[in-house]
Amino acid sequence: MRIALINSPSLSVRPVSRSMAGGLGFDGSEGMLLPPLDLAIMAATLLQAGETVDLIDADPLGLDAAAVYARLEGHHWDFVVATVSLPTLEQDAAFLAELRRRHPSARIAGKTLVRDHGVLKALLERSTADLVIHGEVDLTITDIAHGRSTGGTAWLDAGASGAGPSFQFDEGSPVEDLNQLPFPARDLLPNEQYIYPLLGTPVATLQTSRGCPYPCGYYCPYPLVEGVKWRSQTPERIVAELKDVVERQGITKIYFRDATFTLNQGRIVRLCDLIIASGWRLEWVCETRVDCLGDAVLEKMRAAGCVGLLVGVETGDEQVMHLREGKKGLTVPMLAHLREYTFRLGIRLHFLLIVGLPQETRESLVATYDLIQRYKPDTIGVTIITPYPGTPLHTEGLREGWIDSQQWKDYGGHQIPMHTPNLTRADMEAGKRFLEEGFALLQKRQVGGHSKPLEAMAQQHYERLLRWAYRLDGPVAQLRDVLALAPGLPKPAKQVLSVASNPREAPSPARFALSVVIPTYNRRAILRKTLLAFMSQTCAPEKFEVIVVDDGSTDDTVAMVRQFSASFPLRILTAEHAGANAARNLGIRAAQGRVVVITGDDMIPEPSFLDAHAMFHERYPSELDAMLGFIDWSPELTVTPFMKFIVSPEGGQQFAFHEVREGKADFRLFYTSNLSVKRDLLLKQPVLFDPDFTYPAYDDVELGYRLSTQGLELHYNAMAVTCHHHEIALAGFVQRQRKAGHMAVVLARKHPELSRTLLKIDDALAVRDALGEDRITRLLHVARELEKPDLQQLALIRSGAERFDRTYLQRVLYPVYQTLLQSAYAWGICEAVEQGAGSIPPATTCKPLPLRFKASIIIPVFNKLELTRQCLTTLASLTTMPEYEVIVVDNASTDGTAEFLAELGGDVQVISNPENYGFAVACNQGANAARGEFLLFLNNDTIPTDGWLNALVDEVERHPDVAVAGSKLLYEDGTIQHAGVAFSRTMFAPYHIYQKLPADSPMVNRRREFQCVTGACMLVRRDVFEQVGRFDEGFKNGFEDVDLCLKIRERGWRIVYRPDSVVYHLESQTPGRKKHETDNARRLRERWAHKWWISDEDGLYLSDGLYCQVRTDKGMFYTQIKPLISVSDRTAWQCVVDTQSAAKSQDFARIKIHLNAVDQWPSDVWVLRWAAWVCRWIKAPALELSFWKRVLAMEPDEDGYHALAKNALEEGRLDEAEHCLNELRSCSPKHGDGWLLSGILAMQRNRLAEAKTAFEHAGAYGADRRKAQLGLGMAAMGLTESADAWELFLAVATDHPDDAETLHWLLRAGTVLQRWEHLEPVLSRYVSRNPGDLSLRFALAGVFLRLTRWADARREHDSIRMLDPAFDGLSELASAIDENEPALTHHHGA
Repeated sequence: MRIALINSPSLSVRPVSRSMAGGLGFDGSEGMLLPPLDLAIMAATLLQAGETVDLIDADPLGLDAAAVYARLEGHHWDFVVATVSLPTLEQDAAFLAELRRRHPSARIAGKTLVRDHGVLKALLERSTADLVIHGEVDLTITDIAHGRSTGGTAWLDAGASGAGPSFQFDEGSPVEDLNQLPFPARDLLPNEQYIYPLLGTPVATLQTSRGCPYPCGYYCPYPLVEGVKWRSQTPERIVAELKDVVERQGITKIYFRDATFTLNQGRIVRLCDLIIASGWRLEWVCETRVDCLGDAVLEKMRAAGCVGLLVGVETGDEQVMHLREGKKGLTVPMLAHLREYTFRLGIRLHFLLIVGLPQETRESLVATYDLIQRYKPDTIGVTIITPYPGTPLHTEGLREGWIDSQQWKDYGGHQIPMHTPNLTRADMEAGKRFLEEGFALLQKRQVGGHSKPLEAMAQQHYERLLRWAYRLDGPVAQLRDVLALAPGLPKPAKQVLSVASNPREAPSPARFALSVVIPTYNRRAILRKTLLAFMSQTCAPEKFEVIVVDDGSTDDTVAMVRQFSASFPLRILTAEHAGANAARNLGIRAAQGRVVVITGDDMIPEPSFLDAHAMFHERYPSELDAMLGFIDWSPELTVTPFMKFIVSPEGGQQFAFHEVREGKADFRLFYTSNLSVKRDLLLKQPVLFDPDFTYPAYDDVELGYRLSTQGLELHYNAMAVTCHHHEIALAGFVQRQRKAGHMAVVLARKHPELSRTLLKIDDALAVRDALGEDRITRLLHVARELEKPDLQQLALIRSGAERFDRTYLQRVLYPVYQTLLQSAYAWGICEAVEQGAGSIPPATTCKPLPLRFKASIIIPVFNKLELTRQCLTTLASLTTMPEYEVIVVDNASTDGTAEFLAELGGDVQVISNPENYGFAVACNQGANAARGEFLLFLNNDTIPTDGWLNALVDEVERHPDVAVAGSKLLYEDGTIQHAGVAFSRTMFAPYHIYQKLPADSPMVNRRREFQCVTGACMLVRRDVFEQVGRFDEGFKNGFEDVDLCLKIRERGWRIVYRPDSVVYHLESQTPGRKKHETDNARRLRERWAHKWWISDEDGLYLSDGLYCQVRTDKGMFYTQIKPLISVSDRTAWQCVVDTQSAAKSQDFARIKIHLNAVDQWPSDVWVLRWAAWVCRWIKAPALELSFWKRVLAMEPDEDGYHALAKNALEEGRLDEAEHCLNELRSCSPKHGDGWLLSGILAMQRNRLAEAKTAFEHAGAYGADRRKAQLGLGMAAMGLTESADAWELFLAVATDHPDDAETLHWLLRAGTVLQRWEHLEPVLSRYVSRNPGDLSLRFALAGVFLRLTRWADARREHDSIRMLDPAFDGLSELASAIDENEPALTHHHGA
């Protein structure tokens, strides 16, 4: 046979390292390319069998899909295998499908380690592959290639005619003896191309063991993929393979890929001795656990060439460490010792960390941060918790609704596919960023020493982490307000340095990544320091230019710059003295870099300053992303208490980095000392830095404000550091604040909306009589007197636990500084208003500060151009709406929609998708681009009416606890299409309440609260939308809105229907709208059905004097709304509503109180059925039976008969159980669970043949297959049909390998039949997976005795004795073993 084994291409589409994450695949890069060991071993096996094999590892060879296809052309292939990883499953499936198309005569197979049946079935369907290899087929691949074996594969069976293909899964068997594996066929691989970051290149990988027995399999893929039984190669076998790698391939860098390389420390000691004896000079790394590393082993490993350890730490929170999902066995003292010992030995330590373990909190991430800082790993890897399909985490996540994305592209380790009870997706992103930034700071301090700027930066970063983790920003701000000593005086906005303007010019092509613009005036000496610092940048000189703009200096600044010998492109521009603004503008217009970095002539950049700016803009290429760096005092300066104050949270007049929130700064922090903005955005401005600002204050704020209204986001990056080399004296800064007050008036006249909120103009004018030069002079004198004490001496005094110098600063000096600077600022405002011509426009005309629009209207569209045109035309015609923008997301329309949208102008953004991504994706894309305070999702088949948006905005602005507002939607005929969404108690399905009622009906014309409103027209608070993870993109055009609303309600927010917001809805006009209805409904049920308390329809109707009655006709459900006429009816339905109300708050005690009034409930069978199910859900069995009896008194009911029969059977009332089962069969002859109970009843009455028949019926009619087969097996045992019983129990054990009950019955049958050889592998497998089940371990020891395998029996005996020395029967087992071991010894001697 001619066989192709392909490691599928990924770098050109989605880089992934396919061998990572236990082989499920992990985000990769060109800097981490590892050989496909699984394919190489398969190739070796095939070659040994005489097959012709071509192994193509696409990524290291630089092959994309097209290149792989070309390489395969011209050959006849019999069998083609291509790898599939979870994050690239879609692209890999497409790759397989194309292979199938190009090679129709070949058998096509996917190779993956994904074991989830649903995922494998989807892969087979999408790829059209013949089979998928999922198991360990290293030794059986030849049989699979020839079609002689299916072990370890899955496939689709065509099935009977007319039926769809059925999914088939053969689990296969793991390779028990790894020593049998052939050496990987490395000759077929491009070995020189493989690289691993901790080792370099070329690198070879070896896997010397498989399986992981540790409990972190709750989330870890290794036990899922390799099993929990640990299997290993001998040291001698490993060294033989190493010899082939080192001496034949010439590779000495080795990465051992075992999940826990040092699990057996004796094995590793022996291996190291063999490596040392060989004389090879190796460098190798491995993955392991802290509790599997003794000091002697570490010393031996280092002597054998170990240079690095990858240690799974996961979290720094010790409580989480020891939970089921944590690293049981790991303790912080053990980690501390390991760090100390590896440092002494020269072994690099890499911490593997996970953000988002289900019990982690924000505080846990602080503990992880502290762990990193304390134990200083050499490198770290921070990943996001990923619920791999098949893990218990995935199962629990689906059940609890934690999983937000089922798109496998989000399962690469760095995306965020889920939230947890304690952490939102935004929390996980922020936590990961904090850990990585903290480690970067740690590295910087270790390399560059503990300089003052670095220490200040580290302290500030830690403070930001604490504020975020403990949610301190709000309380701190409130405390500051309470302690303010001069509340009557305005506190100015945080000040900045500045910059100016001129006409726009077309940008020239970018020659550099960065252009640094430095305005200067008579600052020769300090400017030279600044230029020298740019000589020391780690950024490559060819990537940046420096433009010095001389503002008419009268010293020799220009000559100094011209004579300066720079290693980078340096230009000097000269101009008449016109101020820093004009100089900056001149430099910006001359810039030839894609990004303009604005800084000052007295700002000394640290070596990584430019690299930090460049890397940011590579990561954020959008024109609307800018970066602010950190500014510290120069270490050459003596920083006075006043200089500390003006950059502190108490002051902040100079720099206010404490105002940064979640890595973002607003326009007030548009500091021209350390700022970078895309050049093209700046050159689009009609005015750059406004020359009307004649003093450097508020000029930069003004430009920052204008850019923010265009959507600019200012990101903060503490890695970009400049040091301010400028001493600031108190008196001079007071005059600066006075002039800042003058400039505040200039800004207020340009942007009156900032007058009251930011600039405090009115506050200053209100206290003008208390201001003046005399007051300023007095305050300045007081401040100077208070500065006289020596703070170093005060530090020796303690006030309680605090040093007195700190107390003195906080309570004495800082309040005086604050009052003095506020007074100077207010005085400047009053001077400017009195001296200037014209008044400041009133603040009542203000626009909202941070965002440009009140609302962003997001309209997803797919075809139906006439509807889109009608919707947009209507919006344009409504003139009384709040300020809004429109974002249209076109899902690849084909009817002229794209051309129509291209012609639109004004505040309309258009996002065009290459294919139809569906409603949820389109809405999320629109939200990403939105610049409005609120998000308004609107279907294109709607026609809004006057005042519709006003009402929705009014709702959320008036009610701070309301997050979502919905409209009244009308059909074309004017009847109700939507007036809120109710949840049916009968079907657990959401539906629109009061559909087709007249629009003027009283029931639909009052404001009311719902759990959900329709997404056809829904306004959502922007921040809440992000907090809950946005629309779930797993839904396809249906129920996304319901899911979103339920997530928002879970957070405690309210959702309100506003009848005065009226919109016509031409409902479900989008082509294919209902295509995925079944899948969407199933997804909604999977996520929310276990929260049965969501049903709420009865409370909604009762408040309108109505009730809902359900009837069925030919299997269809119909509802009728009827008026409540009598008091008794209202009382009866009030019981239902009170129960639903208590259920919403999950007050189970109150639920039981209402259920106890069973006789008062309405005589409505569907309500009584629902009550019976509620009783079951809250575990109230006696009440459940009461409700079923009421139901059965009204009509036959299969669930009622089943419940009564089950109860009677459990309590031994066999005649009553038989009567109920007879009634059940009469109304539902194919009730599988009823037949199951009939079988159990027959067994109890020893009617074994009858029981056998009943269990057969149960299996045929859909009862639990395991229970039905177990029942059949038990009946067969009673009928002495032991061979049949054995086959039945064995089939159940195969499907349920961890089912102890089944294993006990199998043991009984096997004992009767003396099938010890067959029992042993089944029991061994169970015990390896469930080592704590001592009774079956004891049984396995007995089986080993029957097979005369005394050593194996002894091993099991010793394991039991270690776990429970008092286990019953242990001494008898020991005696039986002891009697036979002497004979065994004699036999071995012979």
